[in-house]
Amino acid sequence: MNETNSPRKSFILVLLATPLILIIGDVNECAASDFDVICIVDGAKAYKDEAMSEPVAELAYWTVVSWVDWREYGYQSVRLADGSIVFSDSQNFGRALTTYVDALNVRSQPNLSGGVTARIERDEEFAEAPTGWEFADGYGWLKVKLPDGSEGWAASIYLIPRSYYRELEKAEALAKSGDTDALIKELESLTGIVEGFPDEKGTVGVSPDGKYVVFSMVGGILVVFEQGAGITAYHDIFLAASAVKWSQNSRYYAFDEGSWILRGLHVFDTEDGKTALDAGVLQDNYYFIGEDLFVWVEYDQLSSETKFENPDAEGIFEDENKYLEVPSVRVLDLRTGETITVLEPNPNTLRKDGYPIMINLAPTDELEGNADRLKPITDLDLFKEYAEKPQICIESQA
Repeated sequence: MNETNSPRKSFILVLLATPLILIIGDVNECAASDFDVICIVDGAKAYKDEAMSEPVAELAYWTVVSWVDWREYGYQSVRLADGSIVFSDSQNFGRALTTYVDALNVRSQPNLSGGVTARIERDEEFAEAPTGWEFADGYGWLKVKLPDGSEGWAASIYLIPRSYYRELEKAEALAKSGDTDALIKELESLTGIVEGFPDEKGTVGVSPDGKYVVFSMVGGILVVFEQGAGITAYHDIFLAASAVKWSQNSRYYAFDEGSWILRGLHVFDTEDGKTALDAGVLQDNYYFIGEDLFVWVEYDQLSSETKFENPDAEGIFEDENKYLEVPSVRVLDLRTGETITVLEPNPNTLRKDGYPIMINLAPTDELEGNADRLKPITDLDLFKEYAEKPQICIESQA
């Protein structure tokens, strides 16, 4: 069965033994601002309340309903087309997804070596499988389920929730037309795309060469638009913590997510959509130098057996279950993929209360002024010379 040409079913009321159970068929009338999920189990039971004791409906395979909230113990609440909210096992549903590219391969394995088992087309509807995410060959791979019941793996950067895509269709058309000003105005006007954030407005940024426009919104959405091409990347993020940063030539972009001090850091290549770096970062301490170098403050976990020279750090591990993170400075050569650590983790930067003395990177005028000298190096020794001078790019704060 192909969702695009299957007939739409209406509600079918079936009289059964008490309590009355509705058999609900395909429903596609959910509001555009809803976060749609698809029932991927035929006859999935839906219950009146969280006790999951009184079934009130059975959902037919591939019924589209509106997500309301995740709940503990493996179930969630969804909204039916009549507006009622019911509860069901979370394994019965998958996010309603689509792709923004003309055709996307679905593979038998989560890597580029996996055979192509299907191809999904732009705006075709399919579902995220309840479990399945892997990383290989520079891509994140999401397990997906197609309307005919088959499953496979697709590169996640090319997948987007169907609900979000509907909201961004006008913006994509403006990107294809090359009207940057109109695109930015449209993106700045959007609110409430992400579920749970009805009044949230997005953040808009532009690459140094003006070729790319990035739209992000708190709660889980980061989209890259390319002038003349439309959407070229979608990222499912937990929480955007800072604006996207770009390499000087606009080929690479970086962003971090999370609201805590230690955050997830991601760097992507616009040419092939591949991940150049997935790491952790201390606050938003990262930036590009020229076109080919990326610098960030990583963090490393110390074991309770760590020996300290600093008397102020004694007694930190009195709680045997305690773990600590200490910062180090690392550099990625984007041309070779090589990463080196220019400042090793130093446990003696810890205070007695267990918090690290923060290392802050700042692209000062002096460091940026040497970008041309740093650019052509291969062994990065020159950068190490700069990085080890606190007055240039590293500051310690108690």
